[in-house]
Amino acid sequence: MLPGCSIAIGEFMRVLFTPLPASSHFFNLVPLAWALRAAGHEVRVAICPNMVSMVTGAGLTAVPVGDELDLISLAAKNELVLGSGVSFDEKGRHPELFDELLSINSGRDTDAVEQLHLVDDRSLDDLMGFAEKWQPDLVVWDAMVCSGPVVARALGARHVRMLVALDVSGWLRSGFLEYQESKPPEQRVDPLGTWLGAKLAKFGATFDEEIVTGQATIDPIPSWMRLPVDLDYISMRFVPYNGPAVLPEWLRERPTKPRVCITRGLTKRRLSRVTEQYGEQSDQEQAMVERLLRGAARLDVEVIATLSDDEVREMGELPSNVRVHEYVPLNELLESCSVIIHHGSTTTQETATVNGVPQLILPGTFWDESRRAELLADRGAGLVLDPATFTEDDVRGQLARLLDEPSFAANAALIRREIEESPSPHDIVPRLEKLVAERENRRTGQSDGHP
Repeated sequence: MLPGCSIAIGEFMRVLFTPLPASSHFFNLVPLAWALRAAGHEVRVAICPNMVSMVTGAGLTAVPVGDELDLISLAAKNELVLGSGVSFDEKGRHPELFDELLSINSGRDTDAVEQLHLVDDRSLDDLMGFAEKWQPDLVVWDAMVCSGPVVARALGARHVRMLVALDVSGWLRSGFLEYQESKPPEQRVDPLGTWLGAKLAKFGATFDEEIVTGQATIDPIPSWMRLPVDLDYISMRFVPYNGPAVLPEWLRERPTKPRVCITRGLTKRRLSRVTEQYGEQSDQEQAMVERLLRGAARLDVEVIATLSDDEVREMGELPSNVRVHEYVPLNELLESCSVIIHHGSTTTQETATVNGVPQLILPGTFWDESRRAELLADRGAGLVLDPATFTEDDVRGQLARLLDEPSFAANAALIRREIEESPSPHDIVPRLEKLVAERENRRTGQSDGHP
């Protein structure tokens, strides 16, 4: 054991995960939680009560905190779909965007924003109550969950942020801070710092930038996609986890012709259904999916579409080479696919990337979808369609290129090999152990609000 430290590298530690209560965000954390458990550490996952089965289904221990929460309905109802319209050049890095995207602003429901980031009073009090009794050594917090660093600071635990996409929040925050420094001291304001500072004050702690960006940041996105932010990043290989699944019998056989997967992802499909309840039009999305199916089916391929009965009911008779399934475990499906067509979510894109599958992406405006799609296309492993203007002919033509031009498969295979050489979740466990082992030394002499 290192002198003055509460834990030695390789010794037992308690790790508390605080994921956003959405399947894609929780699934992103699962491989690291497994790696820590396999290394002998104790793991708990704090989650809203209605999402407990998602945690236990992954073989992990859940701790219910806060009220039941339907995150997607909450976001849709309050127009809290974050990151819409972010421009990723320096001219587009407006410093006020950070507070627009990740903090409270006057035009929105304060309670909804606090629930979205799990810093409402009930969630925070429940989480603190558990953590005070359990005494975690390390908190691994979803980059969208502000309660994690608040609790870690109040208890003096180490804490790391876990990204589920590009570090848009860190990138915008750095621009915000640069902008603030350019102003006279009396004109500097920080709504986010004020907001989180009030949450911390309740537990006798104070705000600093670690509360926003962590003492380190675990990044499962390939480093060549990383935004230019001066933070301590821990690179970690993306390991696909799609939830409990059974391999269907038909998927055990190799396809007789090129297999093309078309998916919108579970979260995207759910968000579309929910926004429709609040008056949003879904006709355009329905038409978009139908153009994808019919455009792809014009080639001599087998199309596997992961859609619900409701989504295809109004499309009429589909081409004979289109097969629709409500759900297929994506990682297992992609092992047999030549191309995937999708909406640009991180989970879908990275699952395809680690399988070495060329991609045709129709990115939306959500968070970083357009940026990641462009970067993949720049590496020659995919192509991008404009969701607003594409036609069946565009789908057929771009898909034909991905299937017929060998460079796309070769570049996708190259990226796959690069990912395989990056640190696995197992490989970064010693780094986290070291972070915890250094805790006492780091705290000595500090006067920054740590207890």
